[in-house]
Amino acid sequence: MAKFIHAMIRVLDEALALDPSFARARAAVAGGEIGDVHTFHITSRDPGPPPAEYVAVSGGLFKDCTIHDFDMARFLTGCGDGGPEVDEVYARGACRVEPYIGEAGDVDTAVTMLTFTDGTYGIIDNSRQAARRSSAEHLIATKA
Repeated sequence: MAKFIHAMIRVLDEALALDPSFARARAAVAGGEIGDVHTFHITSRDPGPPPAEYVAVSGGLFKDCTIHDFDMARFLTGCGDGGPEVDEVYARGACRVEPYIGEAGDVDTAVTMLTFTDGTYGIIDNSRQAARRSSAEHLIATKA
């Protein structure tokens, strides 16, 4: 199982590396161009909630959406490539958009805080609804 998980992480890292903006950000971190990352913020929001039928089988907001942000956080900070590892995860979620999502035992709004072994903090915020689809990544580091 560990070999499978490691292989999947590598596949995800390679997929992110193909995106020019993620590749550039990762290169800036790895090359020391922006200094030491001390915080980052990832925002992912859907334009509207999914249908109730999808919510029932999606595995939930964390498994359906936030998991991709975990991949991005690991990629950008260099986890697995000699960079810091995730040491602690704290997450909170609530049903703030659609009652049927809560009735299915899921949340539609969530904030997750990651603490890395080198002291870096990461914040991921997710929502199943925004006025328009929104995605953003911000790395705060010691150099401009």
